[in-house]
Amino acid sequence: MTDTTIRVGRRSFTCFCFLLGGICVISVAYVPSALLGLNLTLGLIGVACMSVAFCLVYILSAELVPTSVRNISVGTSSMFARIGSAIAPYIVDLLLHLSYFGILAIIAGLLCLLLPETRNKKLPESIQEIELMSR
Repeated sequence: MTDTTIRVGRRSFTCFCFLLGGICVISVAYVPSALLGLNLTLGLIGVACMSVAFCLVYILSAELVPTSVRNISVGTSSMFARIGSAIAPYIVDLLLHLSYFGILAIIAGLLCLLLPETRNKKLPESIQEIELMSR
């Protein structure tokens, strides 16, 4: 994972992981249950991609904010991730369809394209540097 993020960039690799994971999750919802091996393979690839994307989002969230507010930002991101993890089992029971989660993952992957690339960039120290970086 580290070599890939160095060569490709965190933003691009995060986008790829979200998109591939979303496609795999949607595929699991529509592949016949008789094809157990294919369902298992697609499910494992989807879970692996989502796990990698989750790790990369933590790195990106720390790199995109200035040092002065980085701990608050990462803590807030972590809090919302934990809330989402706590709510997810109840949402699965309500929706009963995996394709919704796949669609959300694909949307997240596309939204990652709006983030600035942080590869080979100096981490911002102040809010003014963030404003300059976003221009």
